[in-house]
Amino acid sequence: MKTENVDFAEALQDLASRAGVELKARKGQVPKSVKEQHRLIMNAALRFFRQQLTSSPSAKQYCDERSLDESVLSTWEIGYAPEVNGAMSSFLKKEGVPLADAKSLFLVDQDAGGGYYDRFRGRLMFPIRDERGDLVAFGGRIIGSGQPKYINSSDTPLYHKSRVLYGLNRARETLSSGRPAVLVEGYMDVIACHRSGATQAVAALGTALGEDHAKLLKRWTKQVTILFDADSAGQKAADRAIDILEAEGLRVGVALIPHGKDPDVLLRESGPEAVLESISSTSSPVEFRLNALLKERSTTDEEFWTLAVGILARAKQDMELEVHLLKLAGMYPGLKDVGAAQARLRTMVARAGARRAPDSKEPARPVKAQPEYMPLQEPLSSAEIVTFAAMEHAPFQRIAWVTVVQYPYIFETGTGERLASAIAQSFPTTPPQGPVGDWIHRLEPEPMRQLMLDLLRDFRASNVKEERVVDVIQSLKVAAEKRELVRLKEGTSTPEQRQEILNRIRRLKMPAEPDEDEDADPFA
Repeated sequence: MKTENVDFAEALQDLASRAGVELKARKGQVPKSVKEQHRLIMNAALRFFRQQLTSSPSAKQYCDERSLDESVLSTWEIGYAPEVNGAMSSFLKKEGVPLADAKSLFLVDQDAGGGYYDRFRGRLMFPIRDERGDLVAFGGRIIGSGQPKYINSSDTPLYHKSRVLYGLNRARETLSSGRPAVLVEGYMDVIACHRSGATQAVAALGTALGEDHAKLLKRWTKQVTILFDADSAGQKAADRAIDILEAEGLRVGVALIPHGKDPDVLLRESGPEAVLESISSTSSPVEFRLNALLKERSTTDEEFWTLAVGILARAKQDMELEVHLLKLAGMYPGLKDVGAAQARLRTMVARAGARRAPDSKEPARPVKAQPEYMPLQEPLSSAEIVTFAAMEHAPFQRIAWVTVVQYPYIFETGTGERLASAIAQSFPTTPPQGPVGDWIHRLEPEPMRQLMLDLLRDFRASNVKEERVVDVIQSLKVAAEKRELVRLKEGTSTPEQRQEILNRIRRLKMPAEPDEDEDADPFA
């Protein structure tokens, strides 16, 4: 009575029905409960929709186009609501159904004059059954063009959309065997998954996934695989679903479905194996969110790293965290040294929030709200400062310029690499000559010009000696070679990227190419 919101008589009848017990009246006939009357009306509506499907050429053609054969139509009890208004109302009247009751079940509605009209017209009809198998609602998909594409029953005395998952009555047996639920977006996706062999597929209907849906799933399974469309709306819905499911303690995976596809399209175009392969190709919530972030934002934006650190802080396992730290460290523009970048990011994650151990029932410890600045403009290293400062002094301008132009990737920080790139673009063929005041105006963009001026102002010229310049540049090259070898060993790059790494390593070991009228690079 409490969980189903029914009176004693209805609860007794419901339990008797489940147990297969026939209730007999002591005297006379037992009057049907309101709930049972509603169920009879819903079943009458289902008979009507099923009958109309067999007599509608347009509905049959649509079903053929969607590869819905007789077996599928029968299994899922799919019907059709004719375009003719009043067809359902007339049928229910003949069945002796009070139209006021039919209105309360979202089958008909009233116009301003008090007359009744059909809620569903010109639509393929999908019966919605709760987890016990009781018919509680309908959903209609328009045939052809028009809006809205879908009409679903609103909440009725039999149906609360926040507590019903389409297909759960058919998925229960599979879920009871321990397989994870597959959460999809609609009727056709559920049917496509079941036809492909993934008989644990369910969908939330008429509303976004909610807390009650998650609680319902938790009664049947401990793990959920989200299989939503790859478009922007689908990915955002998946992101919201992750939070809701994890809040109920469910383990969540996100299935990888080809862009522009959904399970129904995938089944029709590529067969059941493609659907099953998509379901099995899952990523963790952290990986899913990082991949989405990489598509939406550039790694050169500071906001990217703020968001990335927040995502990493939610990793459930240390091993998963380390895998993603290593991947992102190679993209971090502030530090060229992968190990240093990895350590920096690890510190940021730790400060972003305390993570709890896997399977721990202890809540995460609260931490102080201390926003962490992720500087992309990493200060230049001492070796970089010496190299750039050498460009102010005539004896070393050639050495520093050749380094910048031929080996921009040896610089240790993102700031150093950007300054080297700016110098190479501003002086592509010959080094700057004379005092810095004679050529600094040619250095673009302006922030790099200001950086160079600040560097030269703060650096003491007496520190620039030929031996030191040569040694510093050589140390940069050696360190760069080690970094490139680490990248090569990681094996995470593409064949083209690996070839570029090899080319860089070879160049670091070869003498620099001299200009026609210039001496060879003295430090090579």
